[in-house]
Amino acid sequence: MFKESSKVAELKSTIHSLVDESKSVSVLKKIEKELKAEKEDWWDELTPTQKRSIKKGLKQIDEGKTVTHAEIKKTFATLRKK
Repeated sequence: MFKESSKVAELKSTIHSLVDESKSVSVLKKIEKELKAEKEDWWDELTPTQKRSIKKGLKQIDEGKTVTHAEIKKTFATLRKK
């Protein structure tokens, strides 16, 4: 555990130095965007329709209403022959 937190601290220090030395606004904006994106929850970026669709799919899984990959392949193989 200590070794990993030491690596994180070292990496942060390196990044801090690189950011301090950078004079490129575009690079700094990319770094800012990446760091902000890490904090955002992708769920909040979805439309209400997308959220409903995901919730519906999760409910179907809970109810056992699923189809295996093998079943789908078999169905498509049959349809292809027609």
